Amino acid sequence: MFAIARRAFLDERRMKKSRFEDLSLDGKLPECQEPKETSNDELRETLTQALEGLPEQYRRAIHLTKIAGFSLTEAANLLGTTRAAVRLRVHRGYNLIRDKFETFQAMSE
Repeated sequence: MFAIARRAFLDERRMKKSRFEDLSLDGKLPECQEPKETSNDELRETLTQALEGLPEQYRRAIHLTKIAGFSLTEAANLLGTTRAAVRLRVHRGYNLIRDKFETFQAMSE
């Protein structure tokens, strides 16, 4: 019962972190902006550049687990480390890529 209550509490906290739109001065919601169309080639090139800009340990962990399809255990054996270390490297690499994409998106607006 405690576990269910804990998960319900965490779910509620997560929902509160959601982004809410501010009303305009006349009380209406702002117009929804359509995302810019980007081709798959542009997206692929941006992702490739983001991956190449990562530190070697993050890039290899992401490549092995997400691109080559190795399990965490297999990737850990290839990299000579633990499953937890591979998971952490992938997570940190994703965060760095996300930061780069957010910066790229902010500059293109």
